[in-house]
Amino acid sequence: YRDTTMKDLAEESGVSMDELKVYFPTKAHIFTEVSEYLINQIGESALRKIRSVPSDDPRDVLKNWIRGYLEAVYFLYDEYLKIMMDFWNVGTVPEDPDSLEHKRLKDMYSKAREFFKEVIKEGIEKGVFREVDPELAASTLMAMLDGTVLQWLIFDKGFNLALSAETMLEIFMEGLEICDEKGKKA
Repeated sequence: YRDTTMKDLAEESGVSMDELKVYFPTKAHIFTEVSEYLINQIGESALRKIRSVPSDDPRDVLKNWIRGYLEAVYFLYDEYLKIMMDFWNVGTVPEDPDSLEHKRLKDMYSKAREFFKEVIKEGIEKGVFREVDPELAASTLMAMLDGTVLQWLIFDKGFNLALSAETMLEIFMEGLEICDEKGKKA
């Protein structure tokens, strides 16, 4: 990403620089639009998974969202690998902390954390999850998801994403379960 120029992008797209700049004034705009498109595809997949198993149970909402997310990542592997690795790289180590890429990455993570936080908070209120800090639990879940996907990307599919994801999900969900004073599941 950092070595690619607007001229390179115009040539690859078969348009002039002027035409490209009408729609995308900077390389950052192109990159964030492509990243957002991919993220939206993944988000839609997660929502379809949630809707495919209608349930008000926060446990089901979390499980189905995560499964839908990981299914989308799996099927969008070629696009996801190139774009998300660059998105994470540019967004987490920005040359400019006020860059569009950094702001969009923070926004994406903030929205995901807020979604998970609300589902976890609802689970606590409904008595299906034990009392935890919903924001910290949401951040932990996101770190587990990122770590699972990152290993899969690094090992170029030589890592069992489905098995790892189910194990990660089981460990996370067990951590939210309500236990009695002796630590036994309620």
